[in-house]
Amino acid sequence: MYCVDVSDSCEKTRFKNEECMTTDMCMSMSVVFVAMCISIPLIFIFDVLCIYTSSIKVDGVTDIGKGARKCGMQWFMSLLCASIAIYFASNLYMSLKYRYG
Repeated sequence: MYCVDVSDSCEKTRFKNEECMTTDMCMSMSVVFVAMCISIPLIFIFDVLCIYTSSIKVDGVTDIGKGARKCGMQWFMSLLCASIAIYFASNLYMSLKYRYG
C-alpha cells in the first residue's frame, strides 16, 4: 500500500477516496479494508492448521498414518512460512533499493 513516493513521476495509482497522512504518504481506506478482508480469513486458516497439527497425537512408531499426517502438515507449514518470509524480504529489498538507490 505504501510502495513509492507519491510525488514520483512513476506513481500513477490514484484513488478517489485517497487520504494523505503526510505530504508523501497517501492511502485509500477502501484498499486497506479489502486487504484486511483478504488477510484475516487467511490468518484464521493458518491458525486452524497450527491447532490441527498440534492436536494430532502419535501413539507410537507403528502409528504411521498419524505420524505421516503430522509430519506432512509440519512440512507444509514450514514451507508456507518460508515462502511468505521470502516474499516479504524481496518486497522489502526492492522498496529499499528503489528508495535509497
